[in-house]
Amino acid sequence: MEDKYYEALKKVRDGYYDEVDKDLWNDKNFVLEAVKNRGYALKYASEELRADREVVLEAVKDYGYALKYASEELQNDREVVLEAVKSDGEALGWASEELQNDREVVLEAVRNTGEAFAFASEELKNDRKTVLEAVKIDGVALDWTSEELQNDREIVLEAVRDCGLVLNSASEELQNDKEVVLEAVRNRGCGLEFAGEELQNDREVVLEAVKSDGCALEFAGEELQNDREIVLEAVRKDDWALEYASEKLRNNKNFLKEVEEIKAIKEKMRPYRNMSEEELQERIAQNENKIRNNDMTLKRYSLILRIEEQEEKIREQEKIIREQEERIQALGLDKNQGGRDAQ
Repeated sequence: MEDKYYEALKKVRDGYYDEVDKDLWNDKNFVLEAVKNRGYALKYASEELRADREVVLEAVKDYGYALKYASEELQNDREVVLEAVKSDGEALGWASEELQNDREVVLEAVRNTGEAFAFASEELKNDRKTVLEAVKIDGVALDWTSEELQNDREIVLEAVRDCGLVLNSASEELQNDKEVVLEAVRNRGCGLEFAGEELQNDREVVLEAVKSDGCALEFAGEELQNDREIVLEAVRKDDWALEYASEKLRNNKNFLKEVEEIKAIKEKMRPYRNMSEEELQERIAQNENKIRNNDMTLKRYSLILRIEEQEEKIREQEKIIREQEERIQALGLDKNQGGRDAQ
């Protein structure tokens, strides 16, 4: 029996569920082990075991979406559903209507993914307190709230701070609110696509957008696509942004020279982009150590060179002294000769 279990569990782990002996799907011990390895295996369990709380709990812990295959009774079991949405927020779609209206369960699902809010009850989608909490957890939840709350400035501000692209779901009024749009593009530059036309032509807004994502330049007004500073800022963030610059700038040799200089700097920095903070700190420490060693070496060389300069000066002085002594001797004016002449 153990060999039979082992072979069957291996098939489960490898995803060959259909090759498992059908009788084993009625065996609780086997199914428990199977769902611990692959929660999806619950789909193949017998109807009786799909209604077994212990089995289903193990399944949804591993694979939240396995809630789909649980009995209706267990889809209405609060603990089971909580475990499921912790593993996969969208498992909320298979929870009972009662639990889709449970604030704690819904927010737990949103913590896993904002998309889960799509399965919340209409009551919760219209509940300001719940929606505000949801968008603080994951701004994407704004996509599934009521139109009324998509026009709520506080809610939308919280949402775009977490995910700038949900500006798409904000009301037209808020898509034309400069503060809201600035928050959105600082988070995701391409949120500029969903801003009102006036703000797509606002220099401050566009500059913030391209600092976040160079390709946000695509959604800027034509005049700003011809703005040298904005386009260069966009290129610093993403080389492809040049594609969205005005034709006038793309044909300007001096401008293109500046672009190439920026690309050269970015290329030089490329090796450091994928380094973790720990690796960067280690590199800094290594460089500081090299600098200290080089400083010590330079100081030593400086002293050696100073000694060499002093000795060179001494040699020059001694040479001059010798030359002067030779001249004096040649003239017969050495110190001893001078004394005899005086007598």
